[in-house]
Amino acid sequence: MKMEHLKKQYHWLFSTNAMLKVDEGWTWLVSGLCQALEEHEKEDLNEPVKITGVGQSFGALSIKFTGGGHTTELMIHAVELISHQVCQLCASTEEAGSTFGPFIFTVCKQCWSEDEKYHVHLFNPNRFSETAATKIEAGLLVMPEGWFKKRLGRLVNQ
Repeated sequence: MKMEHLKKQYHWLFSTNAMLKVDEGWTWLVSGLCQALEEHEKEDLNEPVKITGVGQSFGALSIKFTGGGHTTELMIHAVELISHQVCQLCASTEEAGSTFGPFIFTVCKQCWSEDEKYHVHLFNPNRFSETAATKIEAGLLVMPEGWFKKRLGRLVNQ
């Protein structure tokens, strides 16, 4: 699914001039987030949110937004954390890692080895952040009922 398709599908969620610059591998993360935000806004009309930008920063998904409350902020933060474990090119969670060089990318070992433009970068396998895992287990990153398990839980269980 392309980001422009998501912007059309969730037109009420994105600002009209939202900058959407993210590789295909992360679109399912953004799609899951949009679904969760839609469900959350149906339950809590006091927290309208507008996504003003989706991009990459230091090898992670970066989502800029206005409005929303604490739950919205936690959902967005969780998706950004999880992007460290997902190849931004092919969406694989197998052997995802960060490259180090002029730029930082999160790619799987296969994409890194197949695309010569990444060969100037060193590859370092990522591990799911113990801090993030601890926050999730402690309930500090609380999602609407079942959202995390359905869409992103497979990463925690690795």
